[in-house]
Amino acid sequence: MKEKKKKKYNEKKVKKELRAEADKLWSIAGIIKWSNRCPIDYCPVPATYCHHYKQKGQYGHLRYDLDNAVPICNGHHFRLHHADCSLVAKIVMVRGKKWYNLMEEKAKEEHPSSTTIKYYRDNIERLTKYIKENKKLELYYEKH
Repeated sequence: MKEKKKKKYNEKKVKKELRAEADKLWSIAGIIKWSNRCPIDYCPVPATYCHHYKQKGQYGHLRYDLDNAVPICNGHHFRLHHADCSLVAKIVMVRGKKWYNLMEEKAKEEHPSSTTIKYYRDNIERLTKYIKENKKLELYYEKH
């Protein structure tokens, strides 16, 4: 019985570490794809990480989708998560109707949210490849 508990604990720990790595890579890749500028009101503060336009809790299948990444500065990210709904409209205005419609369609797709070790490793591999192919990883680290 102790062996099962230990194995389950180790699996949870591994998943947590892989999820943290995948989240970081997703944010870097999102900044590479969309730019390191915060899209709110010509904000001069560089984006420090990406916000999930479609919440990862409700739309787990979009957690590592780069179309769902919105690079944003810390101040606007805080406001976005503390009921400043006007910021969502500003993001849509900057990204455009085509992007908004794409996100609405992707949100409707039926995908079981998978949280297996393989799922995280596959996303880490895909995001790492995207970053390397775009050769901007060094640029990101220089600016942050």
